[in-house]
Amino acid sequence: MQLAQASYIVIAGTKDGSILIWNLKESNSPQHIFAELDAQDILYKLPCYSTDGIYGLDQTHQGSIIQIFNFSDDNGENMNGKNDFYEKRTYQIASLDIHGYVQFWTIHEISELESQKFIDTDYGLAIGSELRLIRGGGFNLDTTSDEAKCIGVRASQLHPNSADKFIVATDTGMILNESKFRTTCFPKEFRLNPPSFLRPADSTVSIDFNHHVPIIFLAAYESGIVALFHKCQETPLVTWKLSCAARVIAWSAHRPALFYALDEKSVLHIWDLLEHEATPTYIIALGDSSARKGEKRRAVALAQSPAFTVSSSLAGTLLGSTSSLASSAGKNASLTVSYANGDIEVYFLNEELVEVGVDETQQFNYWVDLQFSK
Repeated sequence: MQLAQASYIVIAGTKDGSILIWNLKESNSPQHIFAELDAQDILYKLPCYSTDGIYGLDQTHQGSIIQIFNFSDDNGENMNGKNDFYEKRTYQIASLDIHGYVQFWTIHEISELESQKFIDTDYGLAIGSELRLIRGGGFNLDTTSDEAKCIGVRASQLHPNSADKFIVATDTGMILNESKFRTTCFPKEFRLNPPSFLRPADSTVSIDFNHHVPIIFLAAYESGIVALFHKCQETPLVTWKLSCAARVIAWSAHRPALFYALDEKSVLHIWDLLEHEATPTYIIALGDSSARKGEKRRAVALAQSPAFTVSSSLAGTLLGSTSSLASSAGKNASLTVSYANGDIEVYFLNEELVEVGVDETQQFNYWVDLQFSK
């Protein structure tokens, strides 16, 4: 994850529960050559801070890191017109592991002189590093039902436009509604069906909030079910069924009514809810489309190019250039697909998948309200 307030800070979590930080501004940090990838020399950079092995087992994560949250990204401004977190040179993040434990951290920018002072006592600090990671409090996710006492976390995402709330997808099929401040959230859980000891658990594999209408989110399940949830309702508004297990679900970054669903057979389903609500508009087989002869490839992840947006502070200065910038971003919109064998493919999207129709957002809001009132 790249920190929004300081794009030169990169944060990552590992399978063994460690947190790593890189400072891309540090030109004097160690760089190494890895010479075993297809006989090519690849330059890589070691982290400037690592929590690997510096805490006891009861003090931090004991499983894979599933998600890292940036809780300091509030885009707020203080009385002096500068971001308060930037002013203090501290940034608050949190990490969530596969067992449902949330750990808070503070990233602290330090001077070269301070780095020399801490190097003997802070065992996670690399020599010459100007970033420290300070461990804070933590908590285990709460569950209200007996079936989820031992959950496995599959995915998580922050509520848009919220400073503290986030949802957590689990292998029991429940999606937990949680708060950084431990306040009660309503509903506490999102689920496909009422709890039942006779029904096998349907693991939730992917979730995504709508970028344009943030009161709704999609959830994909191992059974192939794709569900549309409203943040104020426990059960889904609409469900769809893929022919096999789902792998990734993602709303379009450009259009409010369009979303992508990738299944375990590397088939991409594209829904336009204002065009065809019941069935996907496009179904595209990705796995073997560009594979070498005899090779079977499995698509595992999707990523989209960002849509053009204008912040309120810049809206008055861009004026006529706004429409041309948005048009340029739309023409170059792309969808990136990564495969289990390491291949990466970039597809350019046609205008139908990118250009927002006249009153499309209003029409989609009306469609959502209609589903919510049923």
